[in-house]
Amino acid sequence: MSFDALRNWMLGRGPDERQLFDALSTGVWIIDASLNTQYVNPHMSMLVGRTPGAMRGADLLSFVPAAEHVRVRECFEGFSNGAERQTDIPFVRPDGSSIATIVSATPLPADGQSGAGFLCFVLDITSRRHIEDALRRSAAYYRVLTTAAQDHIFVINREDRVEYVNQAAAEQLRTTPDQVIGKRRTEIFPPAVAERQGANLRAVLTEGKPVYAEGRTMYLDREVWLSTWLAPIPDENGLVTAVLGLSRDMTARKRAEDELRATEQRLRVVLSNLPLVLWASNRDGVATFCAGQALQALGIDPQEVVGRPFENMGVEPFTGLGEHVRRALAGESCKSQIDVQDLTFEAWSVPLRDEKQNITGATGVIVDITERRRLEVELSNSQKMEAIGRLAGGIAHDFNNNLTAIIGYVDMILGQIGHDKPISGDLKEVQRAAERSAGLVRRLLAFGRRQVIQPRELNLNGVIEGLKPMLERLIGESIQVAVALDPDVRSIAGDAGQVEQVIMNLSLNARDAMASGGTLAISTRNAREDDRLPVAAPGPCVVMTIRDTGTGMDAGTKAHLFEPFFTTKPVGKGTGLGLSTVYGIVKQLGGFISVESELGKGTTFRIFLPVSGGAPEIVQTAAKPGPAMMSRETILLVEDEDAVRRFAKHALERHGFRVLEAAAPEQALSLAASSEERIALLLTDVVMPHLSGPELADRLKKARPELPVLYMSGYPASMVLQGGQPEASVRLLPKPFTTADLLANIEDILGKGSR
Repeated sequence: MSFDALRNWMLGRGPDERQLFDALSTGVWIIDASLNTQYVNPHMSMLVGRTPGAMRGADLLSFVPAAEHVRVRECFEGFSNGAERQTDIPFVRPDGSSIATIVSATPLPADGQSGAGFLCFVLDITSRRHIEDALRRSAAYYRVLTTAAQDHIFVINREDRVEYVNQAAAEQLRTTPDQVIGKRRTEIFPPAVAERQGANLRAVLTEGKPVYAEGRTMYLDREVWLSTWLAPIPDENGLVTAVLGLSRDMTARKRAEDELRATEQRLRVVLSNLPLVLWASNRDGVATFCAGQALQALGIDPQEVVGRPFENMGVEPFTGLGEHVRRALAGESCKSQIDVQDLTFEAWSVPLRDEKQNITGATGVIVDITERRRLEVELSNSQKMEAIGRLAGGIAHDFNNNLTAIIGYVDMILGQIGHDKPISGDLKEVQRAAERSAGLVRRLLAFGRRQVIQPRELNLNGVIEGLKPMLERLIGESIQVAVALDPDVRSIAGDAGQVEQVIMNLSLNARDAMASGGTLAISTRNAREDDRLPVAAPGPCVVMTIRDTGTGMDAGTKAHLFEPFFTTKPVGKGTGLGLSTVYGIVKQLGGFISVESELGKGTTFRIFLPVSGGAPEIVQTAAKPGPAMMSRETILLVEDEDAVRRFAKHALERHGFRVLEAAAPEQALSLAASSEERIALLLTDVVMPHLSGPELADRLKKARPELPVLYMSGYPASMVLQGGQPEASVRLLPKPFTTADLLANIEDILGKGSR
């Protein structure tokens, strides 16, 4: 049909005859060669928001946005006869809105002419265009998201080839997406890794269900920890054609988690081994946390406390914490002491607050202070004993001076009148009483750690084995002596006589406590880590234990055990110096002593002595009777105690020595400076006002470097070493001494040629 025929048919017929086009739900638009409207069906007029009558004769371009006029005109001008063409043409409604359409235009020839008009079928694709736009935007968003995502996104098809991979996944492989897409997985990953991945991919392709996997894998030369989600991609028939994967690099997070777990484990170990208990509660007063070892002595596992209210805990020492928790929840801090059995605990508590300072619970700490209290008592006792020791040492020093004069003069008188005179017996009684007093003084000095000693390398086993026969005779047949000596026990630096005195005193006390018989056990070993050594322990120690099965002691007796003159024996049966002497000797040897005893359960003494550290040896010349000496040598005698000085001068002059006598160090320096004669020996006291004996010797030796020195003292040998480095052998004459002791020491220094 020609354009003219179609137009005449359309215009010449009534509505009923045009119902074919009018009934179509597709727009029909007939335009002439000039693009003027000849006919529109109702659907077309509805699409552009106008009536058919209003559109008749109107230029098609009047309904098209101006920006599209050229393109639309060119589209219609390029038609050839009979050719159908489709193009997108937007139309504008009167309200300004637009619709998107696809126009299928067919040229209609006029009678004898070509290109007389066009029959156009118009399809509204506005909704589809919106969908396409949405799809394009979604695709753009998807591209941006997958490109910017730090997770690894990929698609693997049924041929095990990579259909898609994002930038992050490619960078993990140190390449670009275009270098990966299209490759098989086996071309990308090592065989072991590809096989492990393949099992999960096959599960998704086969079962059509998502799979989650987490674990270590190799990317090139690096081991990483990945968490991977795999999801099926089905086609329109539900067949899974590919797998969408999303992997997240968890390596840094896993390392942080591992470090956090390790830190938490270390914290748990630290908290579990702390010598205290940390606890916390919630607002309801229920324990939420408890850790520490302070309750180990009570056999309580701190975790048994968690979940229980503190108010009626019923477990010591937590029973007393109900008040702590109440006060802490009220905003107060609290501190108290809790005594359980033989243990003492100290408890602190404070409110537990959140970041807004609201109270959310209570927290606190329980500390076992039993050992601290024991050390405090020990320190207090030690300070008390030290004070008593200083007092005893001072008294002993004064007694020694007096006894030196008494013993010296009695000895001198007996030497002059002989031993066969009636008065000689009386003088000997005086002498014996003075010597007994000197023995008491030595014991006081031992307690005060001021006894003159002769330290050397000692093995306790040898001392005990040598003393055992004497002990067995002394304590009697009703008491068994059991000795257990560690053959590997280390040596100590000490005086054998002192160690023997310690063993003897403790053994005799044990004998008195076992009147009906029993066992005296003596053992040695090297100290162990589980021994409760004091903080001030000098280092490795040797332990000597002396245990009896006697009557034991109560707490009151133990509190005063080492005090001088304290005794539980009847009057006249003991001096009260036995254990105080033991205490002083042990302290002088650098050790410490502990005692455990209960009534009816016997007593155990443990003596800890430091192993040998190579202490310098102080030589003490033993007192011995010497021959009568006659000499013309000059001796400088320095002694601030008049009685001792007069006795020493008298004794020396009677044996031919010339004596320069000085009552003070300053006087001695003056005498030495003014004397032109040779001074053969300096005989000086150690402790004097203003200047000590060693300091006086140092001053005199500057002018007389070869001057030998003999010290006299009732104080310890360690005091002789004050004022400078000791000589290889320092001579010390302990007070009290006799004329024979004095002459024997001088002979050892000056030699027998001085007679």
